[in-house]
Amino acid sequence: MTGPWPHPKTGILYFRKATPPDLFRDRARLAELGIKLTGEIHRSLGTKDRKLAERTFKEVSLEIEAMWSRCRELLNGGPLEISHKNAVALAGADAVTFLQENEGNPDKVAAPTVWVNSIFRTMRKALGLQGSQSLRLHELEAALAPLKFIDLKKRVAELLPNEPPGPSKAALQTLEYALRAFPSAKSQFRAKAALKSKGLVVSAASKAKLMGQFAKFHGLAWEKLEAYLVPWNKSKLHFVWLLSQEQEFDSWLAGRRTLSF
Repeated sequence: MTGPWPHPKTGILYFRKATPPDLFRDRARLAELGIKLTGEIHRSLGTKDRKLAERTFKEVSLEIEAMWSRCRELLNGGPLEISHKNAVALAGADAVTFLQENEGNPDKVAAPTVWVNSIFRTMRKALGLQGSQSLRLHELEAALAPLKFIDLKKRVAELLPNEPPGPSKAALQTLEYALRAFPSAKSQFRAKAALKSKGLVVSAASKAKLMGQFAKFHGLAWEKLEAYLVPWNKSKLHFVWLLSQEQEFDSWLAGRRTLSF
């Protein structure tokens, strides 16, 4: 296929190109390295306009050819190994980006709303709850689902001590655990995205090393975001402790941002 292909039903133009035979033959080896190949690349160009599609077609073609070149390099040389220093650098830089994206309004960082809904709905369904127990779970879900991450953490912490034993308390405890795990889960997603954006395929050991550094740096970044919302008269010691931790993290911040008390 040398140009955009029109879908016979929608008219939307697509990029289509057969996977090179040498790579398709080695698809099992590539799958072991986390790369899945099919017999053909099939990607929407998002338009019916042929001129627009032809420009996008060229961009996609270059991207696909580069990806195939990386696959060949990987087959010839194996996955990359990342040094500790580079893992720290990549994780630290991404944590700085995360802070810069969110420090202006840390109370607006999105919460995992899908998790909130899933926890309460699963509890109702699994236990077949009806009546007052079901109503309480509905009330909690409706009250908590709209909250942003930091407010949600605070509200769950406030509710738990006074919630009587039963399904609603169990759901709140599950949610509390999920919220503790959320920053780490989000950091793992960002680590994978960072590797993908740089076109890197790394060994299992290097991936584990990188994931660990992302979890560490993003954990500190989330602590700093939450610290911005604590009134100074209640948190001076917390700030002193926080800013004394992980000097290599703060070195990433030097010259890039200014802490405001």
